[in-house]
Amino acid sequence: MIRDTSQSDIIVARESRFGRKKLLLAAVAAGTLLLGVSAYSAVSPWLSAERTVSADRLRIMPVVRGNFERSISVQGTVDAAIRPTVYSLSEGVVTLHVKAGDTVEKGQLIAEIDNPEARSALKQEEARLQQVSTDLARLRITSDQQKLANAQELALQRIELDAAERRVRRTGEALAKNVISRQDHEEAEDTLATAQTRLKHNSERVRLESDRLNFEVKSKALEVEQQELALAEVRRRVEELRILSPTAGVVGNIAVQERDKVALNQALMTVVDLSAYEVLVTIPESYSDDLAPPLKASINVQGRVFTGSLTSISPEVRDGHVEGRIALDDSSGAGLKQKQRLTAKIVLDSRPDALTVPRGPFLEDGAGRVAYVVDGKLATLRPIKTGAVGVSDVEILDGLREGEQVVISSTSAFEQAKTVLIR
Repeated sequence: MIRDTSQSDIIVARESRFGRKKLLLAAVAAGTLLLGVSAYSAVSPWLSAERTVSADRLRIMPVVRGNFERSISVQGTVDAAIRPTVYSLSEGVVTLHVKAGDTVEKGQLIAEIDNPEARSALKQEEARLQQVSTDLARLRITSDQQKLANAQELALQRIELDAAERRVRRTGEALAKNVISRQDHEEAEDTLATAQTRLKHNSERVRLESDRLNFEVKSKALEVEQQELALAEVRRRVEELRILSPTAGVVGNIAVQERDKVALNQALMTVVDLSAYEVLVTIPESYSDDLAPPLKASINVQGRVFTGSLTSISPEVRDGHVEGRIALDDSSGAGLKQKQRLTAKIVLDSRPDALTVPRGPFLEDGAGRVAYVVDGKLATLRPIKTGAVGVSDVEILDGLREGEQVVISSTSAFEQAKTVLIR
């Protein structure tokens, strides 16, 4: 038997038309309020901003903390560290044995100078040396002969002296025995005295003559030595007619033509040593006071970075610039070419843990004292304090915090407005 639904049904009271209308009005009011809040949130930046700028015209970068380098970018050219110029050491007609661009070794013959006068002078000095050497040899022979004759004469006089001494002894013994007269004994004594005097004076004469002969030989030997030096000097000048390469490398510019008549000390050519390079850079005069060698430098050539140091700065200012030289740490300079133009970065100062922002036109527009900080779509003008300015970064000393977004492009369109809407 099916029961009815009377026990499960609930009796609902019927609302009046006035209650439903009240609920509808409340819902409409809440929706209107929500729409108003949303609309105010959307238009509030417009209401507070003094100007509006398109985001396509701006470049916004964050403030970061890290290593800061104060550096300058300069233009330069690759220059061989060793590139001697070869000069003519004599006048004459030149003959070239190399051409520009030829590879040469150290000591290789690269040119010759024809100078007949120098070659003639060499032959004359050689003949003169032969003559004085012959005179010296002849003088030594004559001196030895004279010394031998003097020695022989002294030996004979010593024999005569010995004979005179023996005669005096014999006559003395005979006189004691009354065998001879005293006169004969006195004659023997006179002969002995004569022999002694003759030997004494001849010994002194032989000594002086020996000194004279030695002096003459020595003088002639000095004359030979002097002539040898004169010959060596002329031979050196003749050898200098053969121009040898002072270093291994490549022949650079040749300043003379084949069979040209050249003067003394005239430049002939340059030889470039390609095993060691330097970079000759042009530095603005305004940075000259900040440059004190050695300073670190880097050069980027086709993706390869060369490091080095600034070794010298010219004291002369030309057209508002000074010249400096950067010596490469990699002395070979593989990949570089003579006179190649490039850009070098010279590091003036390096500071760790510095607050920086990329360098941009905003720095000049605000004179380094203000910047626009971006929060959402609103850019707010804020005073800042900048420190050192590098090639790509600017040091921030005060006014900005790490992570804040800053407009680094030109802010001239902002016209120094305190708030700018970015759309």
